[in-house]
Amino acid sequence: MAEYTINDVREITHRRKRTIKISGLLAALLMLSLVFYAKPEPVYEAEVSLKIEKVTTVGDILIGTVRPGDHIATASIMISSFPVLRVVAQKAGLIPAELQPDEILRSQDYMAVIKNLEKSITAEADKHGSNILIVKTQDNKPAMAKKLAELVAASYREAAYYERNQSVLNEIKIVDDQATKSRDQLTAAREKLNEFRKSLELTTVTDEQQVILARYVERKNIIDNLGFKIARINDSLATMRQEINPEEDTRWVFVPGGANNESGGVQSALNSALKDLRVKEKGLLHHYTPNHPEVVAIREQKNAIIKQFIVDLEAEKKRYADESKAVEKDLIETYAKLKGVPDAAKTYDLLVREVEANEALFNKILMKQQEVEVRKAELVEDVTIARYPVLPQVPITRIAFIGNLVVSLILAVIIGFIAGFIHEALDTVPRKLDVLAETFGVPIMTSLTMWNRSEGMELIRNRYPGLRIDEALRYLSLPAHFLADSTLAEEYRAVVPNLLLTARENDIRTLAVMSATKGEGVTTCAANLAIVLAQAGRSVALVDADFQAPKLHTMFGIDRNPGLSDVVMGSEDWDISIRRITDLMLGEIPARHLLAPPGLDNLYILTGGNRVDNPANFINSQRMKDLIGSLRDFFDFVIIDTSAILETSETSILAEKIDAALLLTEYEKLDRGTLGRFRNHLESLRVKVAGLVINKYKTIAPILTDKENLHSDILISVRNYLENLRWKVTGLIAKIGKKNLS
Repeated sequence: MAEYTINDVREITHRRKRTIKISGLLAALLMLSLVFYAKPEPVYEAEVSLKIEKVTTVGDILIGTVRPGDHIATASIMISSFPVLRVVAQKAGLIPAELQPDEILRSQDYMAVIKNLEKSITAEADKHGSNILIVKTQDNKPAMAKKLAELVAASYREAAYYERNQSVLNEIKIVDDQATKSRDQLTAAREKLNEFRKSLELTTVTDEQQVILARYVERKNIIDNLGFKIARINDSLATMRQEINPEEDTRWVFVPGGANNESGGVQSALNSALKDLRVKEKGLLHHYTPNHPEVVAIREQKNAIIKQFIVDLEAEKKRYADESKAVEKDLIETYAKLKGVPDAAKTYDLLVREVEANEALFNKILMKQQEVEVRKAELVEDVTIARYPVLPQVPITRIAFIGNLVVSLILAVIIGFIAGFIHEALDTVPRKLDVLAETFGVPIMTSLTMWNRSEGMELIRNRYPGLRIDEALRYLSLPAHFLADSTLAEEYRAVVPNLLLTARENDIRTLAVMSATKGEGVTTCAANLAIVLAQAGRSVALVDADFQAPKLHTMFGIDRNPGLSDVVMGSEDWDISIRRITDLMLGEIPARHLLAPPGLDNLYILTGGNRVDNPANFINSQRMKDLIGSLRDFFDFVIIDTSAILETSETSILAEKIDAALLLTEYEKLDRGTLGRFRNHLESLRVKVAGLVINKYKTIAPILTDKENLHSDILISVRNYLENLRWKVTGLIAKIGKKNLS
């Protein structure tokens, strides 16, 4: 597993900042969209505090009603019990107030309301260890949350009060009900007695009249009994005549022994047979379907018995009706004989006795009621409201929503950094200089910083005014001479000490600048390297051996012909074809720009010459070998510009004829695979490598604040301004000196 230092993390963060920003932004957008999509509804919470005090009286101790245990824990559980929640739901309008508890228990919808209400209520003891119970209620509306808190507190307070004083309260209720009932009975008895006194006439009743009165009462009782029997038969017939679903069990309900206890043995036998068939049908349905032949046969037998039952009940009903008509006729005759029969003495005596009995009972109940009033003072209230609820203003889900936002942003940043490090791990392009040096197995002589082209062009135009764009680009490609005091020129000069030491130790005089692919800046590096060696006092021959794209003649503003191809072909001698400083002065670059700073008088340039059709055979010739040997003997160094070694074959052939190669690679351009092929190719050719140069190296900018960046930009601008001013003053002094000399 890779180990990263703080500097490594800093470099990776700077290098992969685009990946980090894009990944973090996408992750932030995705997470924020999920957070807003799953945003919870606003939930408001109201809080009420109840004070729980368990008061124990002497009466509780004597009758054994003292209950040990944690009263706070018991109260927290009882608050969410069904009796309390039922009252809260009915008072809050969630359940109709007229419903009884058993009706609510049988309804799934109402029980769902109770369950939801239970989930919205929490009760917990005070954290400070006091006897305070904190009850919290939640709802989507703040007013409803407060109302629920008030109702829960009031309902539990009433329930606890009733449970604590249940015996006394029940006794008070019973005594009050009995007192009311006894008062009503006494009042009614007195009113009857007073009314009877007003219409009282003293009469006597004979024995014959007493017999008639008894007969009237008897006949009336018989008619009432017959009417009750007929009503029972009508109910049985209505039940039997209902339609029966053959898929369901029969719904007939019969009186044991028959529809009527006085019905005879026929109906009892039918009822018993019907019961047996029902039991047998249930047994068969455990094994067969309702359409099985045996089940269908039993159902047909049941229907036949039911039809017979209906016929018998109709006959019995007719008999009772005829008997009732006969008794009614006799009752009418008896009632006619009762007219005018006085019973005042008997009635008066009964009414007086009834009033006396009611008065005695009422007086006894009044004494009991007085005893109960005394016991009311012993009622105890264990629950009181310590803090009433207030209307909540901020939903509790808001805190969770803000927390989700913060967590989402933090995760987005983490995901961005993870994506950046994954990108770094999957990237095959080496970023560290020590990794590049380890890949080739040679030290890095210098790293050439990548310049800002616009700033370089501005600097060139300030030093050399009046240049065209192509001329300014030519000057910019040779900073070792035209920008001799620049940082890039110093980076080229940094190669000289190491190169001289290596050349002296290994007898290196012919040096080819090589790269793996084209476009890595071999020509520019070779030209500037030759210039800094010439400035160091060494005679240097710069040879353009890039037959694919020769550029040295364009860079120095001289003619392409004659050149290397002409010398190797034998049409020209190398000492005639090679360009000196005098040739450069006659070229496109003004002489005054070539003389300062000094050093170009030690530089000799052999251009590419005419184009050849087969560069590989051309370089592989004996004349090419002899030419390189002659140049090696005459000059201190021979710097050869070559084409890409992995794309052309002529560079590989040239590698056999030189002392060493200076490898050049552009920073962050080639992956490890290409660099490995480059190294393996050089090893197969057994090329001696003098060193490695990194081109277009990107320095990692320090992480500065906006104020520090502003100060850095100001310092760079001031430095450039002072440098341009120095060149202008130098030019002005030179002009004044020329005028004085003239």
